[in-house]
Amino acid sequence: MMKKLLFILFTISTVLAFTACGSDDNTVKIDKYFNGECKLNAAIVGPAGSTITTAETTATLEDMLKNSTDFGTPITAGSLNLTEKTSIKVTGLKKGVTLKDFKLIINGGEKSFGDISNEALNTNLYNDASLNFFKDAFSRMVSEGSLKVKTSFTPSASIETADKVQVEILFYGKFTYTITQ
Repeated sequence: MMKKLLFILFTISTVLAFTACGSDDNTVKIDKYFNGECKLNAAIVGPAGSTITTAETTATLEDMLKNSTDFGTPITAGSLNLTEKTSIKVTGLKKGVTLKDFKLIINGGEKSFGDISNEALNTNLYNDASLNFFKDAFSRMVSEGSLKVKTSFTPSASIETADKVQVEILFYGKFTYTITQ
């Protein structure tokens, strides 16, 4: 009888000890939001008549957004704001120069824009016809945590670094990060 009583007391005290040492996990996860701009400029350089694929230009999501008001990390989600702030365009292209068969590759997704020139008035790549491509590119940027850009084209005239021809990408969006309290 005494052994049974001691065994019961030992069992109860062991159970109470484990219960007392259990987790007091009363933490709450709260989503926080901020607006920010992800900017990246990728140089366009190459000799006339040669098909060029540029080296990848990369920027991390945190580096692009760290100066945003109310910035927080880690970024867990984002939504593209389809306003005038978002823009993707080719700048610095001289009159008479055409980028033949211009392709933009963002985080592995590719879109062909045909021939780009000032005369064709198509240096603004962000338009209704390309909207789904840029929405997908934004989503991949957020999920991968970085923006990676390459271009492919054949210039009708040589383009030098001093010409400052580039594709300018500006994604404006609302970003989410989670804090634990």
